[in-house]
Amino acid sequence: MLSFQQLQLEDRAKLEPYFAVSGFRGNIYCFGINYIWRGSLKPAWALCGGYLILRFGEKGHYSFAYPAGQGPIKPVLDELIAYAKQENIVLRMGLEAPAVPVLRELYGEAFRITEDRDNFDYIYEQEKLAKLPGKKYHSKRNHVRRFENAGGTYEPIDASNLEECRQMSREWCKLYGCKENASLMEETCAVEQCFQHFFDLGLSGGALRLDGKIAAFCMGEPMREDEFIVHVEKAYHEVEGAYSAINQKFAENGCAGYFYINREDDAGDEGLRKAKLSYKPELLLEKFRAVWVGETR
Repeated sequence: MLSFQQLQLEDRAKLEPYFAVSGFRGNIYCFGINYIWRGSLKPAWALCGGYLILRFGEKGHYSFAYPAGQGPIKPVLDELIAYAKQENIVLRMGLEAPAVPVLRELYGEAFRITEDRDNFDYIYEQEKLAKLPGKKYHSKRNHVRRFENAGGTYEPIDASNLEECRQMSREWCKLYGCKENASLMEETCAVEQCFQHFFDLGLSGGALRLDGKIAAFCMGEPMREDEFIVHVEKAYHEVEGAYSAINQKFAENGCAGYFYINREDDAGDEGLRKAKLSYKPELLLEKFRAVWVGETR
């Protein structure tokens, strides 16, 4: 029977190889995401038959990520089905498109599978975000120029300015009402974890400075050899062009050498969805929810 352990920082070296060999590109298969959001996600993990299984949530309300690893998958899924029965819960599992036909082949209609649009990842070509070429990015280039014309500059995040960025994040939270918005407060807690474990998690980032003060920042980490994933991006709303500038400057300076930039999902927020679509993603990474509804065939 599966035995789960709560996710700890020291688990990183042990678990990341399973993400790497899985071939999955979604943000849930990134150690850093699970760690910085552990306060709300409550991630735990178990190893089984060459696979890593991630579990989320509180007892009685668990959900899972489709196993990451390599080798025969059915014995691992059978163990997960048995674990859900032991816990007396409905098995709910997040998965990417390549796993859908596998579930159908192995279990027929025993899983109800539905699209999970709110969790699609937005994946872009690094070069396009860095250069903003052509007419479709005209307004983005204008926003960047306005920030530059106001005297704004870009700098990488390192030990010399990490605390300044942290203080900017805390001020951002006060300005935009995090305490009155549960989702913003959860996000703020995750961002605080980025600062606290910036070097432990191997994060990198960039910041914008205007009139001597940090006006925007972003942070993320390598997802795989060809892909960088951005975990957080913050800017003062009142600073014209700041969001466009931090996006473009970090893509140009912080993500050089990667073909793709994953800017994660929109969590169903219509404003965020519109903004992320406006950057013309190369790929909307489809995700699905599988719910156990019957016996195996």
